[in-house]
Amino acid sequence: AREFAENASKIRGRSMVILGAAINHWYHMDMIYRGIINMLMMCGCVGKSGGGWAHYVGQEKLRPQTGWLPLAFGLDWHRPPRHMNSTSFFYNHSNQWSYEKLEVEEILSPLSNKEKWKDYSLIDCNVRSERMGWLPSAPQLEENPLKLTKLAKKAGKEAKDYVVDRLTKGSLRMSCEDPDDERNFPRNFDWDIYKGIAKKFSELCVGHLGKEKDVVALPILHDTPAELAQALGPLMTKVDNGGKGIAWNTEKEVEFLGELNRPVSEEGVSKGLPRIETDIDAAEVVLSLAPETNGKVALKAWEALGKFTGRDHTHLAKPKEEEKIRFRDVQAQPRKIISSPTWSGLEDEHVSYNAGYTNTHELIPWRTLTGRQQFYQDHEWMRDFGESLCVYKPPINTKTIAPVIEKHGKDSKQITLNWITPHQKWGIHSTYSENLLLLTLNRGGPVVWVSEIDARKIDVEDNDWIELYNTNGAISARAVVSQRVPEGMAMMYHAQEKII
Repeated sequence: AREFAENASKIRGRSMVILGAAINHWYHMDMIYRGIINMLMMCGCVGKSGGGWAHYVGQEKLRPQTGWLPLAFGLDWHRPPRHMNSTSFFYNHSNQWSYEKLEVEEILSPLSNKEKWKDYSLIDCNVRSERMGWLPSAPQLEENPLKLTKLAKKAGKEAKDYVVDRLTKGSLRMSCEDPDDERNFPRNFDWDIYKGIAKKFSELCVGHLGKEKDVVALPILHDTPAELAQALGPLMTKVDNGGKGIAWNTEKEVEFLGELNRPVSEEGVSKGLPRIETDIDAAEVVLSLAPETNGKVALKAWEALGKFTGRDHTHLAKPKEEEKIRFRDVQAQPRKIISSPTWSGLEDEHVSYNAGYTNTHELIPWRTLTGRQQFYQDHEWMRDFGESLCVYKPPINTKTIAPVIEKHGKDSKQITLNWITPHQKWGIHSTYSENLLLLTLNRGGPVVWVSEIDARKIDVEDNDWIELYNTNGAISARAVVSQRVPEGMAMMYHAQEKII
């Protein structure tokens, strides 16, 4: 740490930490992240070209985000949307929560009021977070929201008052409270399947459906006052598009998409609106609406941010105002995107992408309560779990080892190791390790890396079949015995296929 700080002092903050997915998979990853970020803040490295926090991009950057949002969540037709956070989705609906053996009281701060957390499990904390709007959640209510609006009208109440009253009394529950009830199962469709269903439904519903009123439980959104305290639908011209607390007009982009994708000619509510019939049509919508891929939109986005900051940021986009990245462009070769206020780094010929660069050099407030970089997290739960400030947290006892060690017998050749699952080394995103080119770079099949020292302890040689197990399940794979793996750790790159 001293060497890092001394280097930062000598070269004016050009000390960098590169980190990635493996850190995410440790239990106390939040403390590890904050430890790194705190060091960078104290050494003046954040927002400095050649320094700062360099996160592996695969898990953090959906680049044309504000072009994707209206298409993914139907914001061009209906707002607000229903969102579901992916962590809760898999934790709840794959029954991961039922495997938990750690008790909440085991990780509470000794300074907390333990009575407040009595009889709470970890999924109860998740449910509370969803109820309080800290986590987007869908499905939201155990009863059909269209039916609830009718019941509210019958009771002579506003829908929101009726729903709040019943939630308070307990006669209505949120879906997250019982993920095993079929009523609360998520319903997901392939895009092409959904289009087919929507088309047929539109044909059959004529004369059966009137104007429906919906109830949507809206979570607290990032960078909004609440937190700080198939055609392209008509809303894209009537209501602004945007994200991260800013918005801009998109009428010109909708006109362009009508010329590019052709307007709907059939009679109906979508007549005259831009078509979205194919996956390429959908891609063009995303690319045309996003500031990262449309220079004119980027200019409008920086103008919108300037209204909040009181500063002119448009010089960051003006050089690329006439640039548009189209589907055929990215099909032909990778393209460098346009700088956007959605992100805190610049895509520039003179500056490499660096998180926090625009906050530092454009004097844009940080996305915190104070608008400044902060070390202290003033939140009731963070205080109760002893995480208001970055502190050392020892490893937890997962309670998943002793029963299986005893089951196999203490005389059998077993070894207990820490387990991490970093990003694929021979496969990335949609290019998996079964790809013929990638197969020339690795032995194929599921493999687990272990240290030479640990391998000797259980008489394992390179490429031997081994079994890894705890009380939650087992994995069979070949061993990669390597001097590059530290003693006490086993490592399996995630998303490995069993078909090779």
